[in-house]
Amino acid sequence: MIGEGELAGMLEMTRSLRKGFAGTAPRRWDAATAGAELTVQLGHVAMCLARRHGIDVSAFADPGRPITDAGDELADVALALLSIGVLSDGPPSLVPSGPAGAAVSEIEALLVLLICAGQAAEAGLVRTGYRHQPTGSPAPVPQACGTALHATDHRPGSSTWISPGSSQRCIGTRSDSCPPIRAEISHDAASTLW
Repeated sequence: MIGEGELAGMLEMTRSLRKGFAGTAPRRWDAATAGAELTVQLGHVAMCLARRHGIDVSAFADPGRPITDAGDELADVALALLSIGVLSDGPPSLVPSGPAGAAVSEIEALLVLLICAGQAAEAGLVRTGYRHQPTGSPAPVPQACGTALHATDHRPGSSTWISPGSSQRCIGTRSDSCPPIRAEISHDAASTLW
């Protein structure tokens, strides 16, 4: 579970990264843009896991942009989730436990993450006025992003999300020895600011 201090550090690094990335984007980002980026990063995670499970994804591969490290891509998912909250002035809240559908396998964890990420993206779209308020009682941005962020931390017995030799940096540190994936961002993103 993510602690208060850990979440505060992750949010601080996300704000810093968002500020650094702002100058490179052709348009200003908001929670809806971060939700779109979340979709991109979830696709990258899925590509890595598909390879790991023997699915030929060569038709989707870009030789100029290798996407081979599930841990690195999952860290980018966490950054996108944190960005939805930061950019909508509704940073993720701490959740007492993980999503209701506790996953055992990597594929189950991905499915739970997809559900949670969809709810977080929907909350961001509603918050920024790009989507109508759905019927029912969807979670607000802080809760939806907090639950989805918690879903990135899948480790049944071992770090099955992370492939051996994974190259990540941790939010708020310069160590190559990272705590659980929930506190990681991509090496490329971090290197632009460090």
